[in-house]
Amino acid sequence: YMLTRCTWASQQKWGTAVWSGDIPTTFAELQTQVAAGLNFTATGIPYWTTDIGGYSGGDPSKKDYQELFVRWFQYGTFCPVFRCHGRRYPGDTKAPNELWAYGPEVQRICTDLIKLRYRLLPYIYTLSGKVTHEHYTPMRLLAFDFAYDQNVLDCKDQFMYGPALLVCPVLEAGVTSRSVYLPQGCTWVDFWTGAIYQGGATITAEAPLDKMPLFVKSGSIIPYYTSVEKNINVDVPLEIHVFGGENASFNLYEDDGETLKYKNGNYSTIPFKWNDRTKEFIVGERIGDYAVKDRDLIIKLKGKDVIKRIKYSGKEIKVILK
Repeated sequence: YMLTRCTWASQQKWGTAVWSGDIPTTFAELQTQVAAGLNFTATGIPYWTTDIGGYSGGDPSKKDYQELFVRWFQYGTFCPVFRCHGRRYPGDTKAPNELWAYGPEVQRICTDLIKLRYRLLPYIYTLSGKVTHEHYTPMRLLAFDFAYDQNVLDCKDQFMYGPALLVCPVLEAGVTSRSVYLPQGCTWVDFWTGAIYQGGATITAEAPLDKMPLFVKSGSIIPYYTSVEKNINVDVPLEIHVFGGENASFNLYEDDGETLKYKNGNYSTIPFKWNDRTKEFIVGERIGDYAVKDRDLIIKLKGKDVIKRIKYSGKEIKVILK
């Protein structure tokens, strides 16, 4: 595995991830990085990242830079590789860059984002499995998934992270809302509030400093870890969040997370399916050679406060959520 700032066509087959180099610490540069990342992943190279906050400059004690750092951190949370790096003011290696250097409010906001990223690891790791086994791209131009919608063809500041999450970074200083286009063909759920919007519309989304607009496509299934307060492993129960409105499916990918045995087929998938008409949720039979012990699954129908708890041992289970 190599992190590099040099790349060429088909480089992904060598296990490389690419960052964009030593970039300025400005909102203008953040705008450039979002568009550059989408152009880059459109070439088929899946693992893109930037120096969160920019590389050279920025004073963690200053409010204007704290704002930029938070907005960049929100974007970085939904990049294929999530990393913070840089030389802060006055530009030497002794200048602080840890979260606590930015003050308690920034530390709280960014800590919550780190926890969200780690809770989403079952979803993110599945996307990475799809990269390896299906040549997938986690960060996705809207045109990848909504090619029939001409309104998305020139969209430079929104993207899908996997099949479910519509990410809308805040790219200007001093703003607390931004215009968001919701692609046609489905409804969209505000990740933070649960509010539902029809697709094919442009809305003004609220964006206080601690919230980046984030939406979930209807007919999505997102697996989470229930907690990141202790070591994450297979003993941590999984929450399976079901966003209705249409049928949905998601194949959870698992391997040992440590070795290269997956190359010899030592991995598995667990199929999740949702029938929106019958309100039936199916946990399918585990497929593959990698098996873990019984799993505790907490299945949630979002927006309906419906929760089912089941013990999964690898065999098909059907539950009704209504």
